[in-house]
Amino acid sequence: RDPEMSRGLGDVYKRQAQKAAKEIKDGDTIILNNGVTAELILDYLPEMKSLNLITQSLIIAQKAVEKQFIDVYLPGGKYRKKSGMFYGDFAIDAIKKFRASKIFLGILGVSIHDGVTHPAIEEVPVMQALLEISHKKYLIADTTKYGKVFLGKIAGLSEFDTLIVDEELPEIYYCLLYTSPSPRDISGS
Repeated sequence: RDPEMSRGLGDVYKRQAQKAAKEIKDGDTIILNNGVTAELILDYLPEMKSLNLITQSLIIAQKAVEKQFIDVYLPGGKYRKKSGMFYGDFAIDAIKKFRASKIFLGILGVSIHDGVTHPAIEEVPVMQALLEISHKKYLIADTTKYGKVFLGKIAGLSEFDTLIVDEELPEIYYCLLYTSPSPRDISGS
């Protein structure tokens, strides 16, 4: 389904999904936004008594309902066929009624100067709302996403507690993240 899977990134996505799944505990309320890695996280979840999942992705919601222990919350909004995500004011208003223990945000662009960015400007406010309701924030991005800047800024890198990356993270990001006033956790492959 995803062209990046055919470019040899499938193993990277799987390793990142496995790391993320290890952070999810029984009884958590988590957010998965969209994308291959977010979808793969569901494959690596151990059996639990209960897990609440908030998502704006129809694909992730459809996959998650197959697991008996997951209660799925799909806040809704207008459906964007290209990304498979719901967006808009209705979605944002609904999202603000929730609270989540953790968000696993898979993204397309990460830059030291511009932070986390996204090409679909109409989806940016939804991702910002999802971040706002989350206690612990995980950024998931393989090295092909670093150094890329898109139209809409979602957040600065300092807003994330943990970066789940592959082993080829450019060294400048390690330097920035470990020397910042509030150092971030980095989980590499």
